[in-house]
Amino acid sequence: MPGTTAIFSGRESRNTLLCNINTYAVVLIGKVMSKKTNIIGKKFGKLIPIKEYGTIGKQLTYECICECGNKKVIKGNSLKSGNTKTCGCSIKVDLTGYENDECKVLDRADKLTYWNTLCKGCGKIHTQNSREIRKNSKNRDCKFYKPHNWSGLERTDMIMRREYGITLNEYHSIIKEQGGGCYICGRKKEPDGRRLSIDHDHDTNKVRGVLCYSCNKGLGLFYDNINSLEKAILYLKNPPYQNINN
Repeated sequence: MPGTTAIFSGRESRNTLLCNINTYAVVLIGKVMSKKTNIIGKKFGKLIPIKEYGTIGKQLTYECICECGNKKVIKGNSLKSGNTKTCGCSIKVDLTGYENDECKVLDRADKLTYWNTLCKGCGKIHTQNSREIRKNSKNRDCKFYKPHNWSGLERTDMIMRREYGITLNEYHSIIKEQGGGCYICGRKKEPDGRRLSIDHDHDTNKVRGVLCYSCNKGLGLFYDNINSLEKAILYLKNPPYQNINN
């Protein structure tokens, strides 16, 4: 430190000096950080910060009021750098009646840059923002929407191929072979509408058939042990307590 002369007489003296230097650095950094610029009441474009709002990460944010009357929370760095000058009110492009390959804009939605659009794919009304409309993007809510990396397979078909090694058509063929439902109880579908479960051998990973959730769970609780299952059947047919009474 300025004006300080240190005489090294051993390891203890060096450690003391390093400790003092570290303490001085922490105090200095604290003083620098405490001198934050007060921007409350100053104007940045159309925005005026009216109070501190909190932090996002390590960045201080401010609640600002715009010339249009809207209030919006903005990062202080964005205000100082000039990256944000309005609440978004300057973006007033009327897309009503605009049409692209995927939709036709009907009117403005509740949000500033969102619009109600009539989908040309499914014929339903969806909400889309201005950027998606201009990019000619299909709305994700449309039943015909496919992501850019779509494999060409339906989601269920893809999951069955990946996890069990069978196709959706093979799944339906198994159910048909079983009589149209769960092999054990005959249930056609789950009470909540879900598909029946694919049962497979956990040792070989080979598919055995299709079962309802309850039957599939039951086999799992018996660890697929045939002897235990046969004993369970015998137990139900000939309960021990019944023999004692007789």
